[in-house]
Amino acid sequence: MNGLLGVTIGIPILDWGRRKGQYQLAKSRQTINRIAVEQATVKFEQDVVTKVMEFNLQYNKVLSAAKSDTLAMNSYELTALRFRKGNVDVLKLTSSQSSKDQARLQYIQALYQYWNYFYKVRHYTLYDFYTDQSLEEDFEVLLNSLR
Repeated sequence: MNGLLGVTIGIPILDWGRRKGQYQLAKSRQTINRIAVEQATVKFEQDVVTKVMEFNLQYNKVLSAAKSDTLAMNSYELTALRFRKGNVDVLKLTSSQSSKDQARLQYIQALYQYWNYFYKVRHYTLYDFYTDQSLEEDFEVLLNSLR
């Protein structure tokens, strides 16, 4: 039996700058990705600062809404007392009750927004400000504690 064996070697002598083009394309994609990461980081930092500012402003809104709620409640109680004595008509009593309910609703909404901002800031920063500790956990330690 006569066997033939053939080996061919292909060495490109000239690729007309194709490799250089691929290299430049990869380099520009790397630059684009780096810029995108930098922009995302800046946006994230701006979001954190914005949420902290909103949280701080919301605290003052809660205080204001609490005062309004207290004043509306006192006004309603006074109007109800005057109604029982016959000095105020039903229309004023109803209006006072409506104001009291509206003030309570605004207070509850202000509290909701306060805690919403609080947990957003906590989520962004991974830090619990009340217990003064990080919310990050080492998953290896958690997994080993479960075993």
